[in-house]
Amino acid sequence: MDGKLVRIRAYEKSDLDAVMAWINDEEVTRNLGAGPITYPVSRMQEEQFLEIAGRSRASESNKIFAIETIAERKYIGGIDLRGINWIDRQAEIGIVIGDK
Repeated sequence: MDGKLVRIRAYEKSDLDAVMAWINDEEVTRNLGAGPITYPVSRMQEEQFLEIAGRSRASESNKIFAIETIAERKYIGGIDLRGINWIDRQAEIGIVIGDK
């Protein structure tokens, strides 16, 4: 899905290094609301996150996407929808822009 400056797309394995840097940056994760994070987060944990993000395509209730700039095709963050209720058109949304 494309906007004027950014697009939402599926996560790719090439996003892993940026995901690793951001999840281990307390300034970035301070307001995520995902509960306390035990630092450092391991590469294996984030590889599992990318697998979960990939499987979210098949999920009816949770979707996880990457955000990238259109001009540079640079990965800058993520967005997810949780608890999607298609009948009532409701969901929780989480957005993180990790690229300071």
